[in-house]
Order: sequence, then C-alpha cells, then structure tokens
Amino acid sequence: MNLFSHIQSASHEDGITALFYCFRAFEHAKKPLEVRPDIFRDHPSCVPGPEIQAMTLAILAEIEQREGKPIDQFDSMTVRSYTDALDEVGHQLTARLPWRLDPERGERLLREMREEWARPKTWTHSPILFVPATTASK
Repeated sequence: MNLFSHIQSASHEDGITALFYCFRAFEHAKKPLEVRPDIFRDHPSCVPGPEIQAMTLAILAEIEQREGKPIDQFDSMTVRSYTDALDEVGHQLTARLPWRLDPERGERLLREMREEWARPKTWTHSPILFVPATTASK
C-alpha cells in the first residue's frame, strides 16, 4: 500500500496535516451520516487550505477505491490496517526531516525538569498581594 505517493512532494507540515484529516475522516465515519461533521470544518478559523484538502481527499479516494466501498462501511480490522498504514506514512514524512528525534535527550530533559519542580522553593522576597482597584480606592 503506497499512500505516500499522494504526499511525497508535500512539506512535512502539509503532509502531517493531511494525515490528521484522514484520521479524522476515519473517526467521523463511525457517526451516523445525519450527525457526521465535515472533517475539514470544526471551526471557521481552522479550515485547511485547498492543497491540504485535495491531498486528504485523494488519499481517502484511493483507500475507498481499493476497498470498493466508502470508509463508513469498513469493518474495524480494515480501518485499523489503514490507520496503521497512515501512521507509517507519518513516520516516513518525519524521517525526511533534516533533524532526528533523540529519545534519550528527551528523557534527560524531562528528568531535569521534574527534579527542578521537585525542589522546595525558597522565597527571596515577600510575595506581593494584588488588591483590585475598586477595593484599594475605598
């Protein structure tokens, strides 16, 4: 299954965004058609651009064509196989980035932050109390 071909030339951000909407389509397909929201429009200020919508719809169309039915008719095993495949596409997109994830560094940073938060705090000055203006002027 080469769903990657639809986003091969896309930027990492655009490809990951298209994958997000594909995952959303699978999630929304579980809902009855009469209450199923549009995968692209959960809020007017968050509508993706036409390129991302086209990429998403191309991926979903290819999946439906391969299966010969719409995604809302897929059984749970079919949905799982495609969401796994889309997840793999996301990993391939991330592997193209010039930097690599460093799990050991991430764990070290988390450990340092937790240690910092666990230390007792000592006040070097007395805390300032803020009084609302209406109370202070009376």
